[in-house]
Amino acid sequence: MQRRGLGALGAILLFGGLAATLVVLPRLTYVWLLVCSPTAGGTQCFGGFNPAYVGAFVTAVAGAVALSYAALGRRFVASPLFIGGIALLGWGAWGLIFAYLNSNPCGPSAITLCISGLRPDSFPFATAVLGGAALVAWDGMWLWASQRRGRLVALPSPV
Repeated sequence: MQRRGLGALGAILLFGGLAATLVVLPRLTYVWLLVCSPTAGGTQCFGGFNPAYVGAFVTAVAGAVALSYAALGRRFVASPLFIGGIALLGWGAWGLIFAYLNSNPCGPSAITLCISGLRPDSFPFATAVLGGAALVAWDGMWLWASQRRGRLVALPSPV
């Protein structure tokens, strides 16, 4: 697949996954699934994340990686800074999105996060998003600066 096609596919996966996570799925199904079964002493229930939300979120992260690969290449995506940044971004975004979906501070029709509605325990997730974005941006600036100087100097890659 050519880079332009991969970039388009990555954008579709990224924005489609985010739209599914924040807009479509909350209107169709619950974030938490509760499974109850009868036992000898009554009913026993277990809860967990709805796998549809997990799948949509992982699709969005995969789209971000594909879009980055198409835009900046293999060296950028294989860099330790990019890998660490995407891991921080994914973890932080997961925490913020699901804190939002669980508390729904802005009403059922809101699409964006309301900063005033975030609980104080969400700040580690926000810090992770900012740190991850900074790592990815630093890696991009490093790549851009090295290309501008006329030689490609990338950070050591595990690949």
